[in-house]
Amino acid sequence: MTAIAGYAGSVKISTNVVLEIDKWDLSIDADIYDTSSFPNAWKTQIPGLKKWSGTFAGRQYQGDATGQALVQAGLLGGTSIALALFTDGTHNYSGTAFIKQMSIKTAVSSTVDVSISFEGSGALSYT
Repeated sequence: MTAIAGYAGSVKISTNVVLEIDKWDLSIDADIYDTSSFPNAWKTQIPGLKKWSGTFAGRQYQGDATGQALVQAGLLGGTSIALALFTDGTHNYSGTAFIKQMSIKTAVSSTVDVSISFEGSGALSYT
């Protein structure tokens, strides 16, 4: 199996790349329901509801009207965004998400950095 270099990744809102982002992470979870009953000595289970969430981060870019500005507008307005997280130029995880938090950090000896957390609403797809 061949490793994938991270530099080819990206974050998109609809079809627009969110500029100055240099990392993202995604967590996909599923509930597991206990269906055990008497007199079984072994636990039985079934899959339940699924959810997805994560973060993306990089440098703040106030001129990114079709990326970072839409993220901030989604948070302030409580509206969903069409989010796609690309591992390379072709493959991505995508779905509808709500922005949960936007954190901006400024230091005199560094860049102005931004970190955004999101939670998915509905199904996540992989292409």
